[in-house]
Amino acid sequence: MADRFAVATGAPDHIKAVALRAAEQLDGDVSAYLVLAPDVATLESGVDVDAPAICTTTAGQFTHHGRCDDEVVVVALGDVMACGELVSDFHEPSTAWSAESTRLEARREGRSNSLTVAMTDGLSTSGEHVVAALRRHTKAHHPLVGGAAGDFGRFEATRVALNQESTKTGAAALHLFDKHPWGIGLGHGLVSATKPMLVTKAEGIRLYEIENRPALEAYEDFARSRGVTLTPKNRGEYMIRHEIGIMLFGELRQARAPLLVHSDGSITCAAPVPVGSNVCILDGEAEGMVRAARQAAVDAKAGLQGRRAAGVIVFDCVCRGMLLDTAFDREIAAVRSVFEDAPLAGYLTYGEIARFGGRIEGWHNTTAVVVAVPEA
Repeated sequence: MADRFAVATGAPDHIKAVALRAAEQLDGDVSAYLVLAPDVATLESGVDVDAPAICTTTAGQFTHHGRCDDEVVVVALGDVMACGELVSDFHEPSTAWSAESTRLEARREGRSNSLTVAMTDGLSTSGEHVVAALRRHTKAHHPLVGGAAGDFGRFEATRVALNQESTKTGAAALHLFDKHPWGIGLGHGLVSATKPMLVTKAEGIRLYEIENRPALEAYEDFARSRGVTLTPKNRGEYMIRHEIGIMLFGELRQARAPLLVHSDGSITCAAPVPVGSNVCILDGEAEGMVRAARQAAVDAKAGLQGRRAAGVIVFDCVCRGMLLDTAFDREIAAVRSVFEDAPLAGYLTYGEIARFGGRIEGWHNTTAVVVAVPEA
């Protein structure tokens, strides 16, 4: 029997049967599920199971066996107290998360360690809004992890669900309470490929000007320096492979994915790039990215405070999948090398959530987030 973490895969049209196979590994004692689906249709009716289940479409799924993009992946968690919430529209000012009653019950059982796994719409909801809402309605220093739903780079429609209720424009969260702390680590391994440039006009997630020129021109100059001419046909993939980096005191602090180019040369990004910030265009080599993922795993293992890992969950950016390409299996192997034979499951996202250990920022792009689940 598995300790408290089980993974099963199978055909998307047999999602409940896949969940049951995962549950059987825990002798049916399941506290919560994570469901990773390859398409929107799979989650239109949600998932009918007897425990809180948060579900998301992805830009690719994987387990410790490798990529399994055409299958549904189900993670079953045992011996943890859990409650789920679904918010359908983050534009409503009254949006609030609350798990206070469950938290108080968990404390009475000695489950004083908490963590929230969030899955959010990848196209119409800003991940930073989700992180901010969760932070406001959870206790201080409460760890947040998760990712934005994807649709394999089509950027047409994504979906998240909580059990049998789903939404295209909101987020689902699973609040977990445990006797032992979970470990979290993150890393990207990206490097600056240009000199720092000043953002001179931006509003929300729309980046209008860099150095008083349309933002697109910075990409055109960069591509030209590498012998590439950007066209409406090739620039989307090229830009997603070379994200925007936000610098702070000369160091790369955050990556932001460019999602859409407008006719005026402005760019819609996955999260805000503030006016006055110094930015660069990023590049990544496989060696550095794999090394960063392994270090994220090392940090996550340290967060277990000496306990072994029952399993590992990875939230990884679709851009990393594109950059690594055939080397992606090396990243999975690098994470597994830290956790020996612990089972692993994860997905490629349109943005990653990781706020823990006193970190201010919680929304990331082109980052590998590794979450280690302790043995019971």
